[in-house]
Amino acid sequence: MLIGEGALSIAQVNQLQGQIDSKASLPQLTSGLAGKEPTITALAQSRVANLVADLAGKASASELMASLTAVNANLTNAIVTSQTTLEAQIDTKASMQQLALAVATREPTIIALEMARVAGLAEALAQKADATALW
Repeated sequence: MLIGEGALSIAQVNQLQGQIDSKASLPQLTSGLAGKEPTITALAQSRVANLVADLAGKASASELMASLTAVNANLTNAIVTSQTTLEAQIDTKASMQQLALAVATREPTIIALEMARVAGLAEALAQKADATALW
């Protein structure tokens, strides 16, 4: 039954009161949280201690710079050594001009050897029987 137009019924009011009564009161919440506070504080302190320990194990910016400087010096030395080695190897190789001269001086010998080889093959071929003569 409605008390006034648009008002809550007694049943609805009783239902809302039952829901309110089933909730914890402010003193109950305070007491419950007080019991949990040491656990929450201990967890937070433990996490902070872990973070501090992790941070202590990390290198500082100056340590990183010193390490990078040493690595950079090592890389530079390795590059210079490699470059020197490659230059020395290049110096021991023949130049294009030297190769061209070497080929030019050997070309008559190569041609003569090939001509003799062709002549030898032609002579061997002449000594073979003609296939048409066999039939």
